[in-house]
Amino acid sequence: MKASEYIFSEAKSFVKNFPETRVRYEHDFVAHTHFVEIISNHLENKYLQWESDFFDRFIAQYPDENICFLSNDAIVGLDKVDFELHGAEFIEIGSVQEFFKQSKLKKNVRRHEKVFC
Repeated sequence: MKASEYIFSEAKSFVKNFPETRVRYEHDFVAHTHFVEIISNHLENKYLQWESDFFDRFIAQYPDENICFLSNDAIVGLDKVDFELHGAEFIEIGSVQEFFKQSKLKKNVRRHEKVFC
């Protein structure tokens, strides 16, 4: 199994176990590094243990490969995402904002804001 296939398989399992997360993956052939970006609405200590265990398993299976985990506050980002997976409970901040833009609730809130200002 290729390293990228292994990462995809683990990522699928991860979003099932951590449904409030999003995983994006990119393989940088020039840097010889697999980048795994994990964004979560709520990260727990269980996640940190998973990342550590996954890193150890990955290096044991693919000793000539590199892997790097990124979070939403990382200085670097992904340029060309190879795959993206969402847990069932993941809410993208942009999608929440878009929901309120189209929602009657926001119109009502704005109306009340004008009345009370």
